[in-house]
Amino acid sequence: MDLIASLLLTTVMMVAGPYLLRLFTSDQEVIEIGMQIIHIIAPSYALFIFIEILSSSLRGMGNVVIPMLMTCGGVCVLRILWIFLFVRTHLSVTTILMSYPISWGFTAVLFIIYFMFYQKKFFRRCMEETETPAETNA
Repeated sequence: MDLIASLLLTTVMMVAGPYLLRLFTSDQEVIEIGMQIIHIIAPSYALFIFIEILSSSLRGMGNVVIPMLMTCGGVCVLRILWIFLFVRTHLSVTTILMSYPISWGFTAVLFIIYFMFYQKKFFRRCMEETETPAETNA
């Protein structure tokens, strides 16, 4: 559902973006910059849903610290590093905006990998806890 909502809102923003931006300004240059921002960030919202869903699932399984550190590291620290290291040599609005899809993509991949390993460990532990003594002796 989150993916469908993300894709739907991305489509609306891409198609209706100029009209929505005109609600706030009539300056064509500002609208062009706004559309540039929409074209870079809106499609990458689909990456962010992996972060939200998987971090919430991990927290629901009782794993709170690692998802918090992964989110802070991937979304905040990586974005700051991108700005300090890469934007200095390639100063442009596009370079700054690319910090969003890059940090979301990197963090989403981290969450997918970590979730796959943690999920196996979690379900194995749950199965061990639900076994009765009669089942273990059989």
